[in-house]
Amino acid sequence: MTVLDLPELDALAESADRFLGAVRALADDDVLQASALPGWTRAHLLTHVDLAAGYGPDDWPAEFVATELRRVTALMDHRADAPPVTLIAASAVRVGTVPPVDVTGPPAAILAWLSGRGDGSGLDAGGAGLPSLPPLA
Repeated sequence: MTVLDLPELDALAESADRFLGAVRALADDDVLQASALPGWTRAHLLTHVDLAAGYGPDDWPAEFVATELRRVTALMDHRADAPPVTLIAASAVRVGTVPPVDVTGPPAAILAWLSGRGDGSGLDAGGAGLPSLPPLA
């Protein structure tokens, strides 16, 4: 195998070294904040809750909750294995069970419940029990 000595490869290696150095220098508080990359932000915020390391749904930024709640309800609304779920207000969803159940509460708690990251604590189903939902795929 021939190894080429290309200036581009040197520049790439130097860039990677600088990046890794910057990542290693991050403090814990630096990585608790959402990334500037949208896909990473979503995964980062959800995974932090999954780790059960003192970061919960109440720590999610309001903008993330609003965006993700719209995304998750749209996803749930089109699944064959789940009752329809419709976002009817910032803090309420309608679950299309028979009869339909309106679930209200803090938006982060609704998102945690719909995404399987919460048991529904703090939510109100108007006297009915919270409907059972399949895990979010």
